[in-house]
Amino acid sequence: MPIGSIGLSVLGDRGHLRAVTIGGFLVGAAALLALSTHQPRPLLLLLSAVAGVGSMGTQSLVVACMAAHHPPALHGTGMGFTLGLGRAGAIVGPSYLASAVALFTSPRAGFYAFAVPAGLGALAVLLLSRSRDHATGSAVTLAGLEPLREVT
Repeated sequence: MPIGSIGLSVLGDRGHLRAVTIGGFLVGAAALLALSTHQPRPLLLLLSAVAGVGSMGTQSLVVACMAAHHPPALHGTGMGFTLGLGRAGAIVGPSYLASAVALFTSPRAGFYAFAVPAGLGALAVLLLSRSRDHATGSAVTLAGLEPLREVT
């Protein structure tokens, strides 16, 4: 997983953070869906690694997207909320998996159940407004106004 995380981070740092984050989520979701089918063992191992990169590797990119999205005056609040939401997902995840498998009475349901949040993550990043004005390079808020700056 560290190799995948580093690879995704390098791609994200080259100016394609949103696209790489969305792609990471979608590749992870696709790998989870493929894992629910019968595959030869070597392909299952490869798909497992790709699903891991899509989940764990994309996690660091989500933090970077949030840092780029929130105006400087809201970095602490925005990052705290984002990381707290992610932690809540990690806590609820096992119960969510157990509920999906019990409700649909299929071991494959777990793969589908985790592909859904990956797809939602891609959608959430896609819907983020751009946090930087590409013409001026300055941070902008959702209303298009410059954020308040601290007086030093």
